[in-house]
Amino acid sequence: MEALVYSVSQITDLISGLIDEAFPQPVWVEGEVSNLTYHSSGHVYFSLKDEGAVLKAVLFKRYAGSLRFRLEEGLAVSTLGRISVYPKGGQYQLVAEQVKPLGVGELALAFEQLKERLRDEGLFDEKRKRALPFLIQRIGIVTSETGAAIRDMLKVIWRRHPSALVILAPAKVQGEGAAQSIVEGIEMLCADGRAQVIIIGRGGGSMEDLWAFNEEAVARAVFESPIPVVSAVGHEVDFVISDFVADKRAATPTAAGELVTQDIGELRDWLSGTVSDLDYFVSRGYSEAGEKLTRLMRHPGLRRVQELLDNSAQDIDRLQVRFEEQYSHSSQRRGEQMIRTGRDLLGAGEQLFNGYVWNLREAEGRLSALNPQGVLERGYSVISRRVSEEVVFSTTQVRAGEALRAEVSDGEIDIRVEEDESG
Repeated sequence: MEALVYSVSQITDLISGLIDEAFPQPVWVEGEVSNLTYHSSGHVYFSLKDEGAVLKAVLFKRYAGSLRFRLEEGLAVSTLGRISVYPKGGQYQLVAEQVKPLGVGELALAFEQLKERLRDEGLFDEKRKRALPFLIQRIGIVTSETGAAIRDMLKVIWRRHPSALVILAPAKVQGEGAAQSIVEGIEMLCADGRAQVIIIGRGGGSMEDLWAFNEEAVARAVFESPIPVVSAVGHEVDFVISDFVADKRAATPTAAGELVTQDIGELRDWLSGTVSDLDYFVSRGYSEAGEKLTRLMRHPGLRRVQELLDNSAQDIDRLQVRFEEQYSHSSQRRGEQMIRTGRDLLGAGEQLFNGYVWNLREAEGRLSALNPQGVLERGYSVISRRVSEEVVFSTTQVRAGEALRAEVSDGEIDIRVEEDESG
């Protein structure tokens, strides 16, 4: 019997037909990734292998773009695709449509891969993270304008700091296009320039729901922001990539509102106490300095210096008399010259001494003028509330009938407001 003659293409077509009959539907194939190549065209070429065989596979660009994690050599995966023949290569292969990692979820693997890569690039470095400004007045927020997160943040912010300015950059925080929407919100607030801090966040949800905050584009926008960023995504147990890149992480959106605001009531109480403490310490400091200066002016050492100068003057006078009585005219001239020299030295000493005394007395005068007690002695008084002891600086702080206390130079006087500024 004569053997049939086929062309290569005919054989390939026959084999392809047999494969199509054997595998009419897509199949899942499990194996370990090897010979991996990410081509510049966007296609991904690799092989699946186990202990006994190797199967070539290709993931075309239209499917590779939806892959959330990156294939790696040695990674165990399950791949869905069609078995086909590549004629020009003379080989059968798996044309993949989906790839899932074995033993770990696709999102979890993508999260860890991106986290490791960005950490290696330095995006998580604590040294580059900035402290939040003190007493923030203007707050930018990137979140959904209809979600619960914005309501929770506004409630906390305006309770703690009623005059705070909130600039909202509405953004999609879930689903397709959410990452780009968040990036655009950050960029808008940075271009606007008013915000002192930016909060990005949303309420809780599944890992899939929160995934926009795990996207590389969001991470890089947070990293490049010239304004400090607070990441407030999900609940306390939820962690996303933006948490690691941001300057601060808040466990929840509500916690973010507290983090960026200073309670005005608490701040007012603190300032009032601080002013009282400063007034006390300044008053006590001036008083103590004045007492020390007075003691210095009365110190026996100063009197002793004056006595020495006076005695020296008397000694010079006595020497002059002795020269005049006992020595010749020429000797007398030399003696007079010595006496003049002595008087010059004595005069210089007195001038120096008097300069020190004048400086001390001038310092004493300045301290006395600045002493709060001295102000009271000149007829002024300090008005404060009788119970809280809060100092009253303006008529707008009091109301008719309120009990006050006036501190004067020699004590205190209880007073009552008869009429406030409104009449």
